[in-house]
Amino acid sequence: MKRFVRVIAVLLMFTGLSSCITAHKMDISHVRFRCRFVVAEVEAGDQLAASSSCNFFFQDYMCDQYADVLRVSYENRESCIDACTDVATMSSRQYGAMICSRLIHRGKTICQQYCRQHYEYSDRQES
Repeated sequence: MKRFVRVIAVLLMFTGLSSCITAHKMDISHVRFRCRFVVAEVEAGDQLAASSSCNFFFQDYMCDQYADVLRVSYENRESCIDACTDVATMSSRQYGAMICSRLIHRGKTICQQYCRQHYEYSDRQES
């Protein structure tokens, strides 16, 4: 009986490990969902996230900016990551005095994660 339990435990462990290996790539809707996760912080009483300057309309706008970048096809991972960084840089300049910097940074991070999942690294040389 003990052997049977051990075999079952090992099988369950391998099943669990195999599910980690076959993780699915993010799609645009998943990127948008994760970008908008700041809503949970607002509902939890985070006053920084709840600032009127970072309202739901602005959150939608920012998440749309990142989603639009990801709808474009890129030559490689670095080009995609650079496009995400450009959105964050432009938004930080434009809305720098606003308290939404956490949303802008979060969106950039999620955007870059998408790039890493969907594009291969290139060996481009900087001159």
